[in-house]
Amino acid sequence: MRKFINVFVLLAILLLPIKADARLTFTVRTIYFQPNDAPAPTDRIAELMKKVQNLYSSEMNQHSYRKTFRLETDKSGNVVVHTIEGKNRITDYDEIHSHEILKEVTDKFREPNNIYIIILGGLRQINDGSGTPRCHIHMNSPFTNDAHDGYIMIASECSSFGVLSIAQALGSGFDLSNHITDKPSLMGDGTARTGISTESLTFYQARWLNKHRYFNDVRWKITNLTIGARVSQPIFDTLQIYKVHSFYVIDKDIVRIRFTCSRKNQLHQAQISGLGWAEFNASSNTAEIIVEKSYLSNFQETLFLVMDIEGNIGKLEVNIAYMLANAIELKLMTWAFLKTLR
Repeated sequence: MRKFINVFVLLAILLLPIKADARLTFTVRTIYFQPNDAPAPTDRIAELMKKVQNLYSSEMNQHSYRKTFRLETDKSGNVVVHTIEGKNRITDYDEIHSHEILKEVTDKFREPNNIYIIILGGLRQINDGSGTPRCHIHMNSPFTNDAHDGYIMIASECSSFGVLSIAQALGSGFDLSNHITDKPSLMGDGTARTGISTESLTFYQARWLNKHRYFNDVRWKITNLTIGARVSQPIFDTLQIYKVHSFYVIDKDIVRIRFTCSRKNQLHQAQISGLGWAEFNASSNTAEIIVEKSYLSNFQETLFLVMDIEGNIGKLEVNIAYMLANAIELKLMTWAFLKTLR
């Protein structure tokens, strides 16, 4: 009888759903894409990726954040570089649209929760269909709608290829941009007035990365652990920007932009790509960013983004030109009064 009970208990443990927390690693993975007449990969690729990781570590340390992104390595700590043999020659890929190259990559690499750095062997430029040669392109994953994976292609023979160009391309994968209020940085100067790019991270860029999933361990809930089956489900919150308020123009020169976000967790930071950053306090779910109207008029559309303290990211593409055309003019208003307009 006791043996029967023990067997019954064992089967119940195995068959009933079990919930537990595990750790999911969001990892930057390196791929060398080799056209059939391109040189074989060298140790330089791994060396460059390690230097990029160290660059982010150094810059985060400057802002008192002792962390960097997770890079795929082997058990000995060496950077793993995967090689994909291309079907065509270098000259063919110079003309092929980047999406065609991506198809060859995603035949083998399509796992979520990874950012793939794809070094294109022998290529001097990438064709993204716009007619403008590019050294690197960031492409969202065609398989998920998550904000935390994607593919970054970098032409290895582009004149700017090196640590800084890879670091900048990777920054776009982390949703970093420079803004009008930022000093020149790794992501390029925000005002396009100086023509200077440095290898630094600004305060808000580092603060954004401090909560980013690739810079932290992430909780992952394992459910329905049964005989022959193991199903994992994320416990992440899907953030949404559900209201972009009317733009207010202050004395013809300054525009106040506000947008309201859903909140399950406390919100951490907001940004408008290319325009500005905003922090949240513990109780706020509305971001506010002030921008010069003359600069704003250069934008047609741009991304609004928000991150919570768990690293979840929400995005919304906004038609800036339309919002600006329908902005409300405010004249001779005190800032204290303007704050009351909700």
